[in-house]
Amino acid sequence: MHLSEPEARAIANAVVGHLLALHASVTEFGVHLDGDGFWFTAKLNGMDVHCRCARQSYQAKAVAADMLHAVLSRAAEPEGTNETCLILPS
Repeated sequence: MHLSEPEARAIANAVVGHLLALHASVTEFGVHLDGDGFWFTAKLNGMDVHCRCARQSYQAKAVAADMLHAVLSRAAEPEGTNETCLILPS
């Protein structure tokens, strides 16, 4: 399975719109369909973040909030890496 370009663009625009509303700095963003779920990759506030979400539980607002929360939590850790990954519950 794969996403068509219009589908991927619509999903990406929805999540990025919510990230911008949360005042995140988004310099890169991508979405990929893998099996029964989505993989999101982004550079938020200068940090790489990867997120997987089950297709049936996808909500753009929740994905944006969870991605930004992961970045902010990781940035607060001393000597943390510049990358984080989270798996959202299905």
